[in-house]
Amino acid sequence: MPSGTYYAALNVRNSNTGQTKSASCASFTLVDSYTVTYNANGGTNAPSSQTKIHGEDMTITSSAPKKTGHIFKGWASSKTATEAQYQPGGVYTKNTPITLYAVWEPETYTINFDLNGGKGEAESATITYGDSMRMPNTAVREGYYLRGWSKTKNASAPDYRIGMDYKLTENITLYAVWASSTWGGSVASGFAGGDGTAEDPYQISNASELAYLADRVNQQTETPEYEYYILTDNINLGYEEWVPIGVYDSGTQYFCGSFDGNGYTVSDLYMSGNNAGYVGLFGCVKNSDIKDLNVSGDAEGQSFSGASYVGAVAGCVYDTDISGCNAIYANISDISNSSSSAYTYVGIMCGYADNSGITDCNADDSYISISQGNTYAGMMVGYMKGDITGCSVSSDV
Repeated sequence: MPSGTYYAALNVRNSNTGQTKSASCASFTLVDSYTVTYNANGGTNAPSSQTKIHGEDMTITSSAPKKTGHIFKGWASSKTATEAQYQPGGVYTKNTPITLYAVWEPETYTINFDLNGGKGEAESATITYGDSMRMPNTAVREGYYLRGWSKTKNASAPDYRIGMDYKLTENITLYAVWASSTWGGSVASGFAGGDGTAEDPYQISNASELAYLADRVNQQTETPEYEYYILTDNINLGYEEWVPIGVYDSGTQYFCGSFDGNGYTVSDLYMSGNNAGYVGLFGCVKNSDIKDLNVSGDAEGQSFSGASYVGAVAGCVYDTDISGCNAIYANISDISNSSSSAYTYVGIMCGYADNSGITDCNADDSYISISQGNTYAGMMVGYMKGDITGCSVSSDV
């Protein structure tokens, strides 16, 4: 029956006489009504439906649904809306039935990092509910390596490990967890795992295994084959004298392969000997890829009498790509060359690069000082035949 005002009438007839009489009864009004339904839209505790009377305003329920990790913004007529049309306690005026959907906004959390005695940078991060973040690995501490991050300042074991992704759901300060170096120059008898293929690279988990790689390369007597290597943890070299990976004493003693730092750091690298003119974590590198590696340490007091190459990551590279690498507090000092004709090539990332590329690399809080001799020096690279792309420097020469 349409909405409107109706009047009821009573008609009475005497069956004996046929006489009839009519009487009016009370009037009544019919009005249209509309159902307002609430949909939690992925949440819970949707409010009960309400009835909207035609021509009258309806107050929207003050009850709100819930959804883990989300902020309720209000209601909208579209399931995919990102902005609310109606708020709890607001007014619904339309004379039509409707389903209102909850509008949600993911919560965001601020993650602060306390270096806990270390140095470097670990900027605060903002993470959205449902997303994951990788723990930063841009801090160093002399004599220690970074194990990860913990919710408590004095933790001995990390709650969050380097190189792994985590979903965090609260505002929190995380503290660096440091472990002291225990390497005394020993050389392992093999790698932690892997077979050197792209599918299963050799795994390097500590300083002894890294020294094994150097020993293996430096004893090569034949042209090396391209093999794959990956770091599986931060490594602290404890300022023990380092023999570079690829001393190039002969034509076969150079590194050839893919070295994936996997975001980890080799810290407290130290070199003070001549090292046959090739100085760095890697001495001489050919036909290779070095990526996602962080290096910190010192090369000091190097005295040469011929062509020489000095860098934190590599002394000299040919036909090689270096990408995503960072030099953190990598210092090269007191470099000299007594030759009147030969040059020393010095750079934080690498000393000399021929037909090579350096991409998305940084040299921060590092410095170079030259005491004597003919030198090509630069914070990223001393002498470059190739392209440098997307790199940054905040250091001193």
